[in-house]
Formats: sequence, C-alpha cells, structure tokens
Amino acid sequence: MLITDNLNVKCGLGQGIRVHVVDWAFPDGTTFETMTFKNCRARRPSAPPLFVLVELTSTILKATPPGQPPNLPPNVVALPMYKHKKAHVDVQRGPNSTRHSVTVQLTQLPLRPANALTTYAAQATQFPAFVIHETNRNEFYTQVSRAKYGVETISITTPSTLPEGFTSTAREDTDIELERLRAQHARTAAVFEQELRQLPNPYISTSYLHLHESRTAPANIAHTAQIISITSFVMPLNLPICIIYILLTPIYPLAVSFSPLH
Repeated sequence: MLITDNLNVKCGLGQGIRVHVVDWAFPDGTTFETMTFKNCRARRPSAPPLFVLVELTSTILKATPPGQPPNLPPNVVALPMYKHKKAHVDVQRGPNSTRHSVTVQLTQLPLRPANALTTYAAQATQFPAFVIHETNRNEFYTQVSRAKYGVETISITTPSTLPEGFTSTAREDTDIELERLRAQHARTAAVFEQELRQLPNPYISTSYLHLHESRTAPANIAHTAQIISITSFVMPLNLPICIIYILLTPIYPLAVSFSPLH
C-alpha cells in the first residue's frame, strides 16, 4: 500500500511512503457482510474502521506520531481516518446540471494500492525488480536508477515502450560540467604522478626533518608538496618510514629535504 498524503513528515509519514497492512481496528459491535466485488469475495463492515495498523517498508519511522496506541511493534504505526482537502469538481457539462461545480471532501484511510507507481512517487527509493510500462526521455534515467541490483532486474512491457533511436535526455550544463571535471581529473592525475616521481626513497632511514624555503619552485606545478615523515628513531623495531603526501598552496613555496644524522 501507499500513503496518499503528507500525514506527518517529521515522523516519516509522507506521501508516497510504502507500507504493509498489519491489522485493522473497528468499533465494538461492528458486523461484516460477505459480498462479491469484481469476482472476489469481500467483507463489508457496518461501520468505518477506527484505524489501520501498517508497517513501513520503504523507510524507517523517525519518531512516534501523537495519539498512537501503546506497545506497538517497531516501525508500525496506526493510521486513523483522514479528512482529505476539499476538491472542486466541474459539473457544468453534466446532463441537466444547474451548478457550475460541487465541493467534495472525502474522509477515508490515507492509503491506496501500490501496484503501480509514477516516476515521481518512485524517487528516493529502490526496488529488487520492477517493470517499466511507460517512459520518456526525461524520466528514463530516474526509472532505471531505481534498480537495486542492476539493470538486469528491470523488465520492459513491450518493445514499443523504447522506440528505435530512443535516448535519455541530459541537461546541457550537466554535459559541460562533466567535461570540466574530466579535464580537471586529468590535470590532477598528471601533477600527482610528477610529484610522486620526485619523492625520496621512503625506506631511507632519517632522524629529523630539515625544512627550508625553496627558491626554485617547478613552474608547471600549481601546488607545492610538503612531506611529513615519521622517522625510524621515533618508531620501535625500526619500522619503515611512514610518509604522508599532502598537496598545499602556501604563500611562499616550501620544500622538504632530508638530512642524515651526523
């Protein structure tokens, strides 16, 4: 089932949250009539339910809403009858209608079957497997990214759902940003590789660091490397030197040189 309204967003009861019905609560003295509805046997109560107990399946209950029954299991909440917002229905085109519109306000449980979801309602969730019945270029990425275990778990109803030449749309500024990031990644990788080749042998035993100002900074390197070394005299059992490589941009370029203990 699916919650149809924002009942209590702070507690996690928002529109589109999927739930599983656990139990029903009816007033004392309620009787049930067995009937057939769409070729299925159903029981119609003589009075509306007080509330329905549901277990949240697509999220975790963040807090307990007010007015809940005591000793409920974890992630289970009672949903009472809910008065929906008023809606105005146009009846001008109805036969022998003397009114322009009528106002309708329903009081019912805020649930509906979740056999099918719109792309909007499926956002921020993932599913082990699902079927795409309808799609378009703007919604296709959102739909396929709902797959929890890869595209192999997605089924398409008919070949016409994805016509020949179908491609997912992308914003122009998104493509521009991706190209900028690719170029930045390539530059950063090149600088890192060049600096890495200039590092001293990490297994040379040194006793102290001599930090001095470098007068010749490489012209093609935007950042200056500082190397912080934990030398062997401060580490027991003569363990290898641990070197942490940090890229900084100080005002005055600095370099690190190692001097042996005399």
